[in-house]
Amino acid sequence: GVSYSTNSPFAGSGSAAFAGSADSCIYLSNDLNIGTNDFTAEAWFRVNALTSNNVQGVLGKSRNGSASGRWALYFVHPDKVRFLVQYDATNVVVDSTVVLSTGTWIHAAAVLDRDAGITIYVNGASNVFSAASNTTDLVYNYPVIIGRYDTLYPLLGEVADVRVWNVARTPSEIAANYTNRLTGTEAGL
Repeated sequence: GVSYSTNSPFAGSGSAAFAGSADSCIYLSNDLNIGTNDFTAEAWFRVNALTSNNVQGVLGKSRNGSASGRWALYFVHPDKVRFLVQYDATNVVVDSTVVLSTGTWIHAAAVLDRDAGITIYVNGASNVFSAASNTTDLVYNYPVIIGRYDTLYPLLGEVADVRVWNVARTPSEIAANYTNRLTGTEAGL
């Protein structure tokens, strides 16, 4: 299941602790579709241990198999953040190049800029870019899930401060705000 943890990247705050089982996730609204907008997904997460399937979901809107409009931000063994988005029958997968460690809080952000491509940020710094411009309408009839990718890849760890934006956040916005708690009333959030 999911429980409250006092472990957090922010002093005096908490996080959601995920047990690494299929039912340990948080379902959010099905209404959050990217459509033809730019998009940014960010979260603080900590992987406590590697699992046998080598993939642990952080945040996404994806179910087993493939479907146009799905997206996901997840940890891949041994040490990467991966962002996936699917346009029609084409999967675009971008992997970070920074070496990550289990047991350490990591801030990851994936920015989808429809005119340029996908950038992954790790701990506020731009890490990797993939040119992947596309204007396909990304609508997927499935809820956003925290703590699992598809139905097969649960997280054994914690997640804090999830942010989903309907804009492509700039490098300076990511760098200036990834360590700050937001109010929830910021434009585009």
